[in-house]
Amino acid sequence: MNEKVKKSMLVLYYLSLITAAIESVLAFPFFGGIIVLVMLYLPLMVLLGFYIASLVFSIQTRNEIHNQEIREILEKAKRNYIIGIVLTALAWIPFFGWISHILMTFLMWQLYFKFNEIQDQILQGKVDLVDDIPAADVKSDSDNESDD
Repeated sequence: MNEKVKKSMLVLYYLSLITAAIESVLAFPFFGGIIVLVMLYLPLMVLLGFYIASLVFSIQTRNEIHNQEIREILEKAKRNYIIGIVLTALAWIPFFGWISHILMTFLMWQLYFKFNEIQDQILQGKVDLVDDIPAADVKSDSDNESDD
């Protein structure tokens, strides 16, 4: 279970990095708009897909993690992803799109650096993602035989 949660956190880490990088490129005035138009709005659809995938991963991961601090970070991430979904859906509007990419660039880099801190803590073993089960609550096979 702990390995599954670690992998989910790693996926969120990379999704936030990729999304922050794409948002950064699209936030450049005129250049981002030209990219979106030349590619027939494909970058916006890709971003929308990344935000939806990130939202799903953050909800699933939050439900499996018992560390309160990380749960709060994932709750904030969930809000950022929902904002990203809404703003990306409206980013085809020329001036509004540029402003939304600037806002999401800031939010996604902030989230990436937070996930980076968590990844460092996980790798150094400084944070427990799931609660350990007390030994008294664990039954062995010999306990089951004595019940018969």
